[in-house]
Formats: sequence, C-alpha cells, structure tokens
Amino acid sequence: MKKLILILAICFISATAIAKTTYIYTDHRFNSVKIESMSKSDAERRKPNQPFTISPDKMTALLKSVKLSRSFVLKKEVETQDVFDDRAVGFLASKISDALAQATNKDQIVISYLTKDPIFIMRNDRITIATLWMQGADLYINFEKLAAKLIGDYDKRGDFSKIIANAKGLRMSLEVRDGQSYGESTGMLVFDTNHDFNGKPVVEEDADESAVKPKAKEGKVVRQPSQDPKGPQLIKRQKVKEGEAVAPAAPVVDVTPKTAKERLKALDQLKEDGLINDKEYTQKRKEIIKGL
Repeated sequence: MKKLILILAICFISATAIAKTTYIYTDHRFNSVKIESMSKSDAERRKPNQPFTISPDKMTALLKSVKLSRSFVLKKEVETQDVFDDRAVGFLASKISDALAQATNKDQIVISYLTKDPIFIMRNDRITIATLWMQGADLYINFEKLAAKLIGDYDKRGDFSKIIANAKGLRMSLEVRDGQSYGESTGMLVFDTNHDFNGKPVVEEDADESAVKPKAKEGKVVRQPSQDPKGPQLIKRQKVKEGEAVAPAAPVVDVTPKTAKERLKALDQLKEDGLINDKEYTQKRKEIIKGL
C-alpha cells in the first residue's frame, strides 16, 4: 500500500513539473509556434501580461523591424540585416498574434523558423529560435538561436532536437531601431507595441523635402553597382555635384541557381571541369534530388 502511494505521489509530482505545451502550428520538423508554461521563477520575475491582443498587421511590421548588427553584413556572414525575411514574416505574424491571444499570465510563446538560402549548389539552412512574452504594453523577444546553421543529415525524420542543439548560430548582436530597446542582453529586444513600426522614409537633414529625388552635397561619394555583367558585385565610385539628383542604383543581378535543374547542371559542369571528384559529385547529386 505504501509503495502504491509513493508511486502515485511520484507520478503526480512529475506530471505537475512537466511544462504545458500548446502548438499553434508545427510541421513536426523545424517550423513551429507554440505556447509553453513559464517556470515559476520566470513568471514571477517577468510578470507577463497575457492574453494580449495585437493585430497580424501590427505584428508583421514589428517583425520586419528586427535587424541584425551591420557588422554581420560587412563581414559577409549574411546577405541582409533582416532577421525575418518576407516568407518568415508571412508564416509567423498571424500565428504569434493567435498565440498571444490564447496565452495566460503564466505562459511564453516559442517560435522556430527554418530559412533555406543555398549558396550556389551548397546547402545553407539556418534556424532561428526565440521566446516571446508581453510585459505591460511591451513585447519581449529573446533570441536563443539566431540564424544558426544546421549541420548533418536532417532530411529524414529523427531526433531534430539534437540537430537543433548542434546548430551553430551567429553571435547575438541585434541593432536597436525606433520603438525598440535591449532587454537583458543584445540578443533580447523589447518592443513598444504603441509605436508605429510601419515607419516613414528617412529624410536627410540637408535634403530638400519637396524634391522627388534626394540631393547630395558637393564632394559626397555615391556607391552604385557596376553594369559590368562579369562582375555584378563590383562597385563604381562617382562624385555628385551640388544640386544634382542621384540616379537610383541599378539592381544587382542574382546569378545564383535556384531550381534543382540549374543546380544539377552546375554540378555537372563542376565535374566536367575536374573541380570535384566522382564521390563528391554523387553525394551532392543525391542531396539535390532529395530536396525535390
């Protein structure tokens, strides 16, 4: 009898210790939005204000305002400062709004999003994981992994938690914009939900606001992409005279193969040129075909 009571007590304690999880969305792999119970200490310290209503449009503008430090772009670690691309925003905004409306003052929202951005024919899958909660009218976003690169074979279903744990992320360094401030670290942002995150075009102090095109001061150097098809990333330097309108920069041509067919053709060319061996060719061809 005593053993039975002890077993029941252990089961009760274990059950109460397990965090409650409610999925708003999951693909059972890397993309998800879920509501989780906070630890008692976190709930007492954060004092979350939930449920909270924020429109999907407002959340869309807020997510688009999240930027990485410019140093990552300058060092070529990423192509853009945007933490959430258009696809991520389209996936997350409405689901986060739903989660905040359903959460209690003991919950937090956990989001996970996989970005696929192949470099030439090589995989470059990155995962971002963050925890969100409301405190008053402020939305807190704490990034646990920021554009972390996945390593290993994760095409087949398996222990995705281990793969995520081994993902190597960028150093936590976010750029604070209007309506934002740092939380406990540079990997945590606090958003004033009363702020208009749609923003307005920034006008230089020396610019004529009535002009359609911005004007540059004498001696300023304008950087524009080169029109040389052999080097779309090359930069020309051009001086602009006082009062002369600055022509819009020509778009940079994206020459990265996107489709599987183009990637396979590129792979065949690498083999033909002797830049990869048969083993590398076979392995990479399998990876491309798996992604179809």
